[in-house]
Amino acid sequence: MFMGLSFNWAQNGPLLPYTFVFECTLSVVVQAQRSRPPKDKNYFVENLEDVMRIAGPGTEEGALAMMVLSYWEQACALVNYGLLHEDLFFETSGEFFAVWERVKPIVPQARERFVNKHFLGHLERAAQRYENWMESREAARLRRIEW
Repeated sequence: MFMGLSFNWAQNGPLLPYTFVFECTLSVVVQAQRSRPPKDKNYFVENLEDVMRIAGPGTEEGALAMMVLSYWEQACALVNYGLLHEDLFFETSGEFFAVWERVKPIVPQARERFVNKHFLGHLERAAQRYENWMESREAARLRRIEW
């Protein structure tokens, strides 16, 4: 049984990552709808002090921010390990890249402070892959236009 349904691993096993991402998405959406809007709707940070001011540990805003970050970290891990098809993921969501761009300035500081050199590593790798993927798509589109 999987989620209350009978489950044939041989037939449905490849769908597990998609089910996982779907369930994580629902969890984050439900929590976001229940919580009040963050004090600062524009979560642009340049250092850890900004993070502590906007969404520090122990606050509702901090909990919501960590849910979003951990959701995208897990989803990007599935892509990085090949459990989610890269084209499918990149074609259907650029939100993870927007999240990465917002937190990118503080990641080196966070890795040092939390003594975790892998903090948001999957998000970072997926963002790098996404940039390359977008560039290759644009180059292919331009080649089609030139003829």
